[in-house]
Amino acid sequence: MNKVCVITGGSVGIGKAVVEQFLADGFHVYNLDLNPSDLVHERSEFIRCDVSDAHQVNNAIQYVVDMSERIDVLVSNAGVHLSANIENTSDEDFERLMSINVKGAFYLLKAALPTMRAQGSGSVILVGSDQSLVGKTNSFAYNMSKSALASMAKT
Repeated sequence: MNKVCVITGGSVGIGKAVVEQFLADGFHVYNLDLNPSDLVHERSEFIRCDVSDAHQVNNAIQYVVDMSERIDVLVSNAGVHLSANIENTSDEDFERLMSINVKGAFYLLKAALPTMRAQGSGSVILVGSDQSLVGKTNSFAYNMSKSALASMAKT
C-alpha cells in the first residue's frame, strides 16, 4: 500500500516541487488546488479545491479518506502574497489573503487530523516564510498570515 500525501497548492512553484518529491518517494499524492498541474503521474490526483471554503476542503479530504483510507503527510502550501503596507491594504485584499493563507490551513488541519489521529500516525507540514519572524516593508498582511501559520504550528 502506498503512503498518502495531501498537499494544497501543488500545481506550480514550491508546491509542484513538493508533489514531485513525494511521488519520487513512492507516495500517492492528492493535489488540492484551483488549477491542475501539467504533471501527469499514475500516483497523483488533482482535486479542484478552494482552500478558503471549508466545505470544499472537507469534501476533498473526505474523498481522499474514502479512496485511500489514510493520510500520512499533510502539506498546507496554498498561499498568496500581497505587496502593500497597512494603509494600502484594502479590506477585500486582507480578507482574501487571510482566507487562503490562514483559514485554508485551519480548514485543512481540522478536516484531516481526525483521520491521522485514528490511524495513530501522520505528519503535518505548514509552509511558512522567513516573514513569519522578520517584518518586511510592504508586506503587512503576508507577514501577519505567515506569523499566524508559525503560531498554528507551535500550538
